[in-house]
Amino acid sequence: MFDKKWIVLVCCAVSVSTFAASDQPPTAPQSPASIKKQKAVKKEQVVRPARSIQEVFYKSKDEIYKPYREKLKTNPVLKGYLGFRITIAQNGTVVQSDIIESTLKDQEVENRVNKTISGLKFGKIKQPGNTTIWYALTFAPEYFKQK
Repeated sequence: MFDKKWIVLVCCAVSVSTFAASDQPPTAPQSPASIKKQKAVKKEQVVRPARSIQEVFYKSKDEIYKPYREKLKTNPVLKGYLGFRITIAQNGTVVQSDIIESTLKDQEVENRVNKTISGLKFGKIKQPGNTTIWYALTFAPEYFKQK
C-alpha cells in the first residue's frame, strides 16, 4: 500500500523550519542597537519553500538510507534518530550540515548519512542568502525488511 520509508520522510519533512541567527534565545541583555540589527537580519532571512526541500529528500531517500541498510546486515537491531541542522546556499548547495541530535549510536552510519546530505543539491532560488533548516530522520529495521 504505502512505502514505509516515504512515510517516515514525510513525517520528518513536515517539521522543516527556517530561522535567522537572531531567532536564537539571547544569552545576555541586549542593547537597542543590537535589537535593531536583529530586526534587520530577520527581514533579510531567506525562506526556501518547504515543499522543494521535501522533494529533494524524497528523491534522495535511497542514497540517504543506504549506509543504514548496509549496517542492518551486521546489526539487525540498529535503530535511532538523527536530527540535522542544514544550511543551504542560494545556489542550492549545502554549505553546512551538522548532526545536532542522535540516538542511533553508530558513528560510521551517522557520518556517511551526513556526508550524503552534505552533497544534496536543492536548486537555485532568486533570493540571495542562505536558508537553514532543521531536519530529522528516523531509522528503524521494520522500515527496511526484505520482501
